[in-house]
Amino acid sequence: MEHIDPSAGTSATHLESGPRRDDSEQTYNMVQGNDSHEVNSDTHLDDSVSSSCDDNAIDAHTLNEELSMFCENLLSKYKLLKSKSFDLKEENKNLFSKLNMILQERIEISNERDSLKVQLDLSLNENEILKSKNDLDHVLKKNEVLYSKLEFVLKENDSLQNKIALVSKELECVLKETFL
Repeated sequence: MEHIDPSAGTSATHLESGPRRDDSEQTYNMVQGNDSHEVNSDTHLDDSVSSSCDDNAIDAHTLNEELSMFCENLLSKYKLLKSKSFDLKEENKNLFSKLNMILQERIEISNERDSLKVQLDLSLNENEILKSKNDLDHVLKKNEVLYSKLEFVLKENDSLQNKIALVSKELECVLKETFL
């Protein structure tokens, strides 16, 4: 007969054989505490009752039933733990699979980061080259301005040389006229 003991939140299996005897001869298998896999077997026997032969035979029968019930509970616990173990192995396999995917993604992200860093370095070098080119363009523009100023100075110089040559000719003419 199964019996649920409402006190202390424990469940118990109550075994009896034959007519009901006092509580000292009753056997309980109890599940204790929060762990439903922990099974304790407690036997309460009165020493005076266990001394008689008739009671010994009945007690042996009761003990066999108790042992049978304990073994059934143990087998039940084993099957439950085996099932949980299988479930945990599957979950562990799935978690390792996810971990491997995450590690692979990490490697890919690291490679992409390295590639982006190389591209950034190339872009920065190109930017420096363009800056220096822009500086060269500025220098070239300054050179053009200076060249145009130089051309102007050279034209003015040519003009002055022509004037000097003309003045020199006039001076020669004046000198020739004066000495002649």
